[in-house]
Amino acid sequence: MDEKTQELFLALTNRRRGRKDEVLIGVSQRDLQKAFAEDSTMIKERLEELAAYIEPLGLTILSLEMKGEVILAIASVYPSPNELSEDQLGLLGIIFSLAELEEGMKPVNLKALRSTVIEEGYMNPSQFDKEIKQLVSLGYLSRSGNNIEYGVRLLLEYPHEIRKKISAESRFLL
Repeated sequence: MDEKTQELFLALTNRRRGRKDEVLIGVSQRDLQKAFAEDSTMIKERLEELAAYIEPLGLTILSLEMKGEVILAIASVYPSPNELSEDQLGLLGIIFSLAELEEGMKPVNLKALRSTVIEEGYMNPSQFDKEIKQLVSLGYLSRSGNNIEYGVRLLLEYPHEIRKKISAESRFLL
């Protein structure tokens, strides 16, 4: 693996905080082209070389679209335990059921979510606020005004097929 491909690996595994203190993982395709000053064919070849190198390690390169940008990141192909509590996982299930109603994802109104969770007796108000704040801090959710959306970490760790299954199960329980 040459030096440029090693730099690519570092860029794809990068985790940092953005200007609004949101968790950022990987690198945007646009930033990648700027940093490497190569054409898209050359970058694609480097990505393929890197993918072949990391595959035996149980890693893969994922590409996802967020807010009009294509983000590239390295992720494990095997599910791994996460640090989320049962309450946080349950809250994500409810969010999935509200966000995945139609094809694609839609923002979830925080007030509507709050009233659903509290009225159904799943959490008290302070517990709800604490759990949402923690999910945003960990990069699973992103808060935009009175809405919450999926964060980059959620999209990497919970692919569409898994979110869809969890959403169906959560709707059944609600």
